[in-house]
Amino acid sequence: MDASVEASYRFGPFQVDSGTRLLLREGQPVALAPKAFDLLCYLLAHPNRLIGKDELLKGVWPRGFVEEGNLSHNIFLLRKALGESPEEHRYIVTVPGRGYKFVGQLLHQAAVPDAAAVPPVPDALAAALGGGRPGQVYSITAGDFNGDGKLDLAVVNQLDGTVSVLLNATEPGGERVSFAPAVRLGKPAAPEDQEEGRPRPEPSLHPVTVLRKIR
Repeated sequence: MDASVEASYRFGPFQVDSGTRLLLREGQPVALAPKAFDLLCYLLAHPNRLIGKDELLKGVWPRGFVEEGNLSHNIFLLRKALGESPEEHRYIVTVPGRGYKFVGQLLHQAAVPDAAAVPPVPDALAAALGGGRPGQVYSITAGDFNGDGKLDLAVVNQLDGTVSVLLNATEPGGERVSFAPAVRLGKPAAPEDQEEGRPRPEPSLHPVTVLRKIR
């Protein structure tokens, strides 16, 4: 695997996410110097393979000359973060004069999907967005609007004020999110149209609001 590919790894009580640059131990962040983290990711990308010192230096410090002592120091920091002494070989094995090898058992390893792998916008949502007509501006709010525990969408046309609600129609165990055709509610009541002294309803909303403009 290319060490530059964003990936997630699990071994022992640890989880590594190269995309967010996080090392977790039983769900808690573990402090690790940037180059020590890069070393860990490089070793994890080539498990059970002896990696020479020259390869590690070029892979982790590709833009300049670095002394071998920097490599040894960051291996020390990495071992310390993993709770491993130089005499232990739970995760990292040192082959004197040659290099290092990651020998821990990987429980999970998966590449982080890129933008091209993200499923297309559901057809019902595309329709609620006016089929992509230029010049339209929408705000999209997520929330459970019918009490079934699923995340629905409310689409507000910022130009004419009309609201469309899309109820989540995803089947249990389904691989792709789907929505029922939008129900158009018309314009929301203006504050001056509310009865005096009557509290305005507060829908249960998920704290996600997206403003989208169709160019």
